[in-house]
Amino acid sequence: MQTTLFIAAAILYAVCALLPSKRGAAISGVTAAAWTLHGAALLPDMVSNGALRVGFAFMLSAALWISVAAYWFENRNFALDGLRRMVMPCAAIAAVLPPLFPGSVMPVQAESPAVWHVAIAVLAYSTLTIAAFHAVLMALQEARLHTRSAKPGFLGGAIDQLPALLTMEKLLFRMIAIGFILLSLTVLSGVVFSEQLFGKALRWDHKNVFALLSWLLFASLLAGRRWRGWRGKTALRFTLAGFATLALAYVGSRFVLEVVLHRGFI
Repeated sequence: MQTTLFIAAAILYAVCALLPSKRGAAISGVTAAAWTLHGAALLPDMVSNGALRVGFAFMLSAALWISVAAYWFENRNFALDGLRRMVMPCAAIAAVLPPLFPGSVMPVQAESPAVWHVAIAVLAYSTLTIAAFHAVLMALQEARLHTRSAKPGFLGGAIDQLPALLTMEKLLFRMIAIGFILLSLTVLSGVVFSEQLFGKALRWDHKNVFALLSWLLFASLLAGRRWRGWRGKTALRFTLAGFATLALAYVGSRFVLEVVLHRGFI
């Protein structure tokens, strides 16, 4: 049953990505249906019967699930149809990953810091994922201003309808600020989580090193924005570098452990 829901959500995400921009009502309805099916399959499988399922597939799927909700919410206030063309195909792929890569099951108490740590981490990943999509969209928008073609293509038409670059930049930094707060809480809660699980306040493994490096990149970006007025390509580079480092922190490392090394929870 869970696998069927995952597949149905993936199909609807793909359909949503292909719908023309003028079909606004259909896009909204299909997005809501896909998101509901995705959540109905994902959440009961991640947390149930005193156990927490962990793995790169579930983290990535949960991040894209929340990213879809963020897109839907932002699109109600701003014309961000170009974001749909990028988020929905990724969400379709992420939706079918959990049945293929089930990850590991970790026994936890309902009040365990591990549950809160994972929940905050997913929110941080999701917020910064949508920020990364947003940054790519801004880069494409800026490039299109200089190389406008007669035929806009699949993504070009949606890019032409985006708000002005200054508005897009304000939205980007708003998402980064929220994501940075959540990432900070993730790092702090990870100290408690590591202490309960491993008996140490902090383990200097690849996951924590990459997470702290990502935190430093986003902290530098926000500080540079505040005191040096960083914007444009500098902001986009820091955003994508911070997101790539964060992706390596958990999703990348878990992918290597589960798929390449065939090892369970560490």
